Amino acid sequence: MTDAHPIITLTTDFGLDDPYVGVMKGVILQICPTCHLVDLAHTLSQGDVLRASFALRAALEYFPQGTVHLVVVDPGVGSARHPVAVHGRGMYFVGPDNGLFWFLADDDPPPRVVTIQNRAYVLPRTSSTFHGRDIFAPVAAYLARGVRLEELGPPLRTVVRLDLPRPQRISSHRIGGAVIYVDHFGNCISNIAPEELGIDLTRGSWTVRCDAGQLPVRRFYSEVDAGTPLAVIGSSGHVELSVRDGSAALQLDLGPGAPFVIERLDG
Repeated sequence: MTDAHPIITLTTDFGLDDPYVGVMKGVILQICPTCHLVDLAHTLSQGDVLRASFALRAALEYFPQGTVHLVVVDPGVGSARHPVAVHGRGMYFVGPDNGLFWFLADDDPPPRVVTIQNRAYVLPRTSSTFHGRDIFAPVAAYLARGVRLEELGPPLRTVVRLDLPRPQRISSHRIGGAVIYVDHFGNCISNIAPEELGIDLTRGSWTVRCDAGQLPVRRFYSEVDAGTPLAVIGSSGHVELSVRDGSAALQLDLGPGAPFVIERLDG
């Protein structure tokens, strides 16, 4: 990287009531004082690797090539999981290899992955409980300064994958899906990305059937009354089960893993 003002994003489950995020930023700025720090999220559910990875994946297209994404959601800190640095999609990723970067695994070309072992690029003393400060923050800063990925440690074949439910094509007009993420507003985001599956939900009449009942597929929240459940294609490109001016997670009692079927009624 040669940008005089490189970008480093931070995603954690540390919250904002303690100094942990600020300390990581202090470490980074001592090593790379010209970088721009961008907070993606810090109030994620503790240890929720899937939610963190989904949030990161949804943000990638809005950052320039060369951005360093630092992610510390690490319920296995101190375990045998690898601390890794990854280069993929023209960007860098730093964090624990616990599934956070699963979405890179099937890329073509595949990501370059190394396990962080070179002590020259971490803090002199590393604790067993705060690798975000002692390992991941300094590595992210050195990558932003232009240190080559290969200098950090030996290569790994790929990143750890998450065992996520996949959409099931039941017929040409029926697809089985599942909720994989619930956002701050209670929107239940699914594993169905219509564009990726070659489905056009703007043509014809579509509905979602789940344990909570039947939800119409609409383009805008304003197409239904306040408090009414519906399904929309959210900003991430995935089908979301929602409630206008309300929480689908609470009102429909839905959460990660909840199954549903989306089908065309006039097909």
